Amino acid sequence: SIFWATELFPLLNGNINKPSLINAYSVQQDIPDELSNLLKTVYTALPESNTTIKKLEIKYLDSPKEIRQVIVFIDNKNSVYNTQQVIQLWTNKYGSKLLIDSLVTEGFNKTILLDSMKYSSKVVIIR
Repeated sequence: SIFWATELFPLLNGNINKPSLINAYSVQQDIPDELSNLLKTVYTALPESNTTIKKLEIKYLDSPKEIRQVIVFIDNKNSVYNTQQVIQLWTNKYGSKLLIDSLVTEGFNKTILLDSMKYSSKVVIIR
């Protein structure tokens, strides 16, 4: 739907598998999550990389095929504006399908000559 395409655009646009981003991230795999029973893989942008996706965490249950949460940290700065955004997507398995449970987007925008703006939105799907 248009709603999901709009809400997930920064997440979907944050493809770290682009050929131009080869060797742009350090990768840590199978790290125990401090707050849950999940494991996670963490992609962290190297200081010299030219990417807006600064960090990507994929949390999963037992196997990377069992994704439960994706967190993306976006930081985009230039001479006109500064944008920081965190997107958290939670999923769960329903039968054989992996479906979205909720989505949280929080961020900060600052454009020269305009007031800064903080925002937060949360979508929860009730089944």
